Amino acid sequence: MPALWDEFRALSAIPVMVIRGANSDLLSAETVATMTTVHPNVEVVTVADEGHPPLLHHGQILARISAFITAVEGAGPPADAIVPREAAHFDLDAPDG
Repeated sequence: MPALWDEFRALSAIPVMVIRGANSDLLSAETVATMTTVHPNVEVVTVADEGHPPLLHHGQILARISAFITAVEGAGPPADAIVPREAAHFDLDAPDG
């Protein structure tokens, strides 16, 4: 796999959030630690008991993502407005679609 550190350094002017599943076998804790030394503005979120990619269905994680985006882009919805919703299910064989 090619090293992409030069490309990552090119993002140094842009705030970056790294979301890592604690059980990830693709993105190691050591790599994330190096990312924080290479990039001056990295926020790291480690999701316990998740692999790669971590599921983003917990309100607490969604609130962290929302807070990061708000800090970068400006005002957003309140954290308690970020609530995961159950995906809609469709039965194409049902008479009403």
